[in-house]
Amino acid sequence: MNKKRCLIRKISFTIVLVFVLFSFMATSSWAAKKVEFYQAKANDYI
Repeated sequence: MNKKRCLIRKISFTIVLVFVLFSFMATSSWAAKKVEFYQAKANDYI
């Protein structure tokens, strides 16, 4: 029973880690696109 609980904890930890990594990557790429968009807009105004 204890081994099973440990395994479940490891699996859930891995899933959370992957999810956090994925969301961080998605957020950083989205932020980079937004920055590029704002820079393009700023260049249009100047």
